[in-house]
Amino acid sequence: MRYIARGTMLTTLSAFLLSSWGCYSYQRIEPAQVAAYEQIRVTYASGSQERVDAPRVTGDTLDGYRAYVDGPIARPVGEIGQIDAKKVNVTQSVLLGVTGGVLVGFGIFVAVIALTHD
Repeated sequence: MRYIARGTMLTTLSAFLLSSWGCYSYQRIEPAQVAAYEQIRVTYASGSQERVDAPRVTGDTLDGYRAYVDGPIARPVGEIGQIDAKKVNVTQSVLLGVTGGVLVGFGIFVAVIALTHD
């Protein structure tokens, strides 16, 4: 019976860790494309980064709201080194789903073997 608990715990932990990786990646976009996204990650020429909600470019200024902080921002586009947006990574999503399914199946297999050999 201890083996069942250990196998189930290992399977659950593994599935949790896989799902916490997420199924997205960041891809570089141009300033003119920011309005198509709810949130972007901005890397400034200084190297600092911040996430911006509800972004838009007006003239030569990036406007939006700091993610997780109240208050609007307005930054000159000239200070921006790179803009990235989250995009769904289909390959990673499929691989995580298959791996999670294999782990759950393995956990069930271990539980069945343990029950039939007690």
